Amino acid sequence: MSHRNSHSDVSITRLADGSSVSKDCELLEACGTIDELNAVLGLACSQPLPAEIADTITQIQNDLFVAGADLAFGANAPSNLQIGPVHLDKLETAIARWSQQLPPLQKFVLPAGTPAAAAINLARTVCRRAERRVVTVVRNPAQGRWQPLLAWLNRLSYLLFLLYRAANLAAAQQERLWPPSEQHR
Repeated sequence: MSHRNSHSDVSITRLADGSSVSKDCELLEACGTIDELNAVLGLACSQPLPAEIADTITQIQNDLFVAGADLAFGANAPSNLQIGPVHLDKLETAIARWSQQLPPLQKFVLPAGTPAAAAINLARTVCRRAERRVVTVVRNPAQGRWQPLLAWLNRLSYLLFLLYRAANLAAAQQERLWPPSEQHR
């Protein structure tokens, strides 16, 4: 497979559907942010993690490739490369499972803990940014079919928050809460 692209030295690139777009277009920014999210999750998996968390992240990474393809193919995306109800159902099932395994929160949790947990939390913030980028794209009425992707990203960020907490819990890391207790002020 050749990596040479005749457009690589100019500000134009091609999407998976063959259309040419500016490298700073909103759609390409959304695709790039989803790619960045996948890379940060890869960073998290490069650290020691319980198998159940790593397996959940691997499934998310696979679905992120679907999400990127969904955007890159545009209206021509094959149905197997579109985020839809099946993907949302998988997320909701994972959210329910992980929610049951964690103690309830009474305060905000400060970002901290193991390197793996910190990378998952960073991925959560990149996911929020990806969601904002897709919101920008969806404002275009012609792109309204991406509403399921938008909902999926919203729920994914919550699952990543749960996985962040679970990774710290598995490593016996105490959650740092805000506001701090009186003894830590």
